[in-house]
Amino acid sequence: MAHSHDNTKERTFSHLTSYDRGRISALRSEGKTLQAIADVIGCHKSTIGQKLKKARLYHAHTLSDAAKYLGVNERSIRNWEKDTRNPLPDNLKKLEK
Repeated sequence: MAHSHDNTKERTFSHLTSYDRGRISALRSEGKTLQAIADVIGCHKSTIGQKLKKARLYHAHTLSDAAKYLGVNERSIRNWEKDTRNPLPDNLKKLEK
């Protein structure tokens, strides 16, 4: 007889509001770490990078397109999306457009 082991947690997701994105930009300009920003916003720190990538893909931009638009290299974009680096506030503002 097979046993079912249901040990997965129900996942809940919510979108960041424009207010949250503004708070992220402001906190980043204050030099806050990604973890500190996530704590204030009330989300996991990986949420921020995931949202950046999702927005880029939604608008059908390649890494190259996004890098050229922002005046950074592709590695920077990858690092933001993987949450290993934080975009500067000016770049966050450009990304919101």
